[in-house]
This record gives sequence, structure tokens and C-alpha cells, in this order.
Amino acid sequence: MLDYPNHPSLIFLNTLCRCLNRACIIIDPDRDVNLDVSASNPWRLCTVDQVESLKALLGVIPIWTTGIMMHINLNQNSFATLQAVTMDRIILNFELPAGSLNVFLVLTLTIWLTFYDRILLPLLARFTGRPRGGLSPKVRIGIGLLVPVAARAMSAVVETIRRKTAMEEGLEDEPDGVVNMSVVWLLPPKILLGLAEAFNSIGQIEFYYSQFPKSMSTIAVALFTFGTAVADLIGSGLVYVAGRVIHRREGELVLK
Repeated sequence: MLDYPNHPSLIFLNTLCRCLNRACIIIDPDRDVNLDVSASNPWRLCTVDQVESLKALLGVIPIWTTGIMMHINLNQNSFATLQAVTMDRIILNFELPAGSLNVFLVLTLTIWLTFYDRILLPLLARFTGRPRGGLSPKVRIGIGLLVPVAARAMSAVVETIRRKTAMEEGLEDEPDGVVNMSVVWLLPPKILLGLAEAFNSIGQIEFYYSQFPKSMSTIAVALFTFGTAVADLIGSGLVYVAGRVIHRREGELVLK
């Protein structure tokens, strides 16, 4: 096997994807290795570090895909904006802009992270005796996947009430009509989604850092951002498909 020259310690291959170990096995030393112990053809012979880095990347793919599902929920903001347009947006003599509901998501994220890092985490560390005695990254990722389920269930209940109220007030066929229902009803789902992002996103990044070697530390954030981009693409596709189906059935795409 080929490793970097003058490496201070031995590197052991793990059992994940053992078929990849063949990439660092020297078959013919005269053909595969140069005099300076480097690979004569990097496409045929890799270092142990390179193989282990690829294994680390493949090992986090299942967790990475769960982040895509969570971010699809976070990126479905257009419907909530359309809902807010048809609702009473006056809060304390201030008219809340329909497109500003995500502010409450960001506020929830900021407040929870501050509370967790400065108050809850030291308390947990005191009781567990560990410096980072809080929830493990996988547990936080799991919580971040469960919370959006509650948020979407709550959104469904709110939309049912909003639609029923609109029908009772005779606004079913008036997309620009304002329902006698406060926009505050839309805030609890946003708050829950903020908590979901706080748990899942931070848990994902910490998990990547714990699985990757130091040479791949920059890939952790890049992988997380790439997952967000994939979620945006899938979410846009879902909205497009839903819009086409509604247009085909009802002849127009409106919020009723």
C-alpha cells in the first residue's frame, strides 16, 4: 500500500467499502511507484489518505440525504406568503409584510442557538461530566427531522381553518379578499421550522466534522451547502408539478 512519505504514524484502513482498498495496493512496485515513493500513475494508485477520505465522504451520504428532506420543508415559503396576503396582518397597530414571516424563523434559530450554547449546554456538561455534554449530532439531526412533521401538520390545520373561514365569509371565489383571521396563526409553524433548522443544520455540520479528517474540514460546510442547493432544486420541482396538476384540474392556479 502507498502512503505519504515520512508520515509520522501508520494509517489503518477501516472496513467501510473494502473494495476501495484495492486502489492503494501496489501490484508491481517497478511499474506503480517512482523512486521518490510517489505513484507513477495517480489514476491507478492512490494513497491511503485518499482512499480513507473517499470512504469518509461516502459514509456521511445517508445523513446528508436526510438534510435534503429537512431543507425541502424550509424552502416551501411561497404558500405561506400567499396565505398571509389573504389574512389580517395588523399586529400592535403595525401591518406585517406578507413576505417577512421568515424573520420569525431566523429569530427562533438565533434565540435557540444562544440558549443552547450559553445556558443549556453548560448545564448538561455539569451533570454529565463531559465538556460537550449536550445532545449528540445524530440525536439533534433526528429531532430536526421530526419537528418539521409537526410544523407541517400545524400548517395543514391552519389552512383548513383559514379556508373554512373564507367560505363562511363568502370569499371563496375572491383571491384578493382578506379573511377575518390573524396572521399570527402562521407563526407557530415558522417557529417550529426555526427549531428544526437549529437542530438539524448544526447537528449535520458537527457530524461531518466528526467523521472527516482534518484535511477535509472545508468539505463539511461545502457538503451541507450543496445539500441545501439540491433541496432548493427538488422543492422547486415539487411546486412546479403541483402547480401543473392544479392548473389541469381547475383551469387556474389560485389560492382559495
